[in-house]
Amino acid sequence: MGVIGGGSAARAYLRTLDSLVASGYAAAGPVCVRRAEAWDQFLRARPDAHLVTDAADVLGADVDLVVITTPPDSHADLTRRALERDKHVVVEKPLTFDTDRARRLAELACVRGRLLIVAPFVQMSPAMRLLWTLITSGVAGQVHSARAMYGNAGSTWAPWYHTSQVGPLGDLAIYNIKTLTALVGPVTEARMLQHTSGIVREFGGAPLADVDPDVSYAFDPAAAVIHDHTRPWRDQ
Repeated sequence: MGVIGGGSAARAYLRTLDSLVASGYAAAGPVCVRRAEAWDQFLRARPDAHLVTDAADVLGADVDLVVITTPPDSHADLTRRALERDKHVVVEKPLTFDTDRARRLAELACVRGRLLIVAPFVQMSPAMRLLWTLITSGVAGQVHSARAMYGNAGSTWAPWYHTSQVGPLGDLAIYNIKTLTALVGPVTEARMLQHTSGIVREFGGAPLADVDPDVSYAFDPAAAVIHDHTRPWRDQ
């Protein structure tokens, strides 16, 4: 397993990798930490890591799986390059801002016979599987509506967190969206209201200009939820 991106998102994947390596299910490959000045801090936590500064060094390595945890605007291109190298890919959200491009990447994965998995992975949780079973079996009754709330205070460690145009819907609410669609069915129509809270966002002690809206409210105007019980769990 190789990793492209050495920030906070990569740490959770690397902790999972540690357990898989210890169990004999995986072997650690190179980790791309683009800024060489960040190597010392990274190596203090993982002194045995094989660090590189170029993503091409990970893509060209003898690894079966590439995990991509870079800023959002780089995800689609790195995913394409990894698939073209016949690597399985796990990529942080969002895969891309363009639906057609996402479909092309999915098709490329199929053509290459590779797995392409996009975060988040809420549908893989045992608790989610239990909830889905309770709903589809009728134990929970008929679901008429669902509501979810999620958020955090923002970031001071990555300017793209507030300037990438991903916003709360794509970066945070995607957990809620993926959970609700897995449990109660696909979305037929959605609308969203978004606003800027007025909180000054900073990076390195300096305020950021032209920040994205940081409050989003998405809803189904029909206020109805339809679940397709004929579809198998793996397709939900």
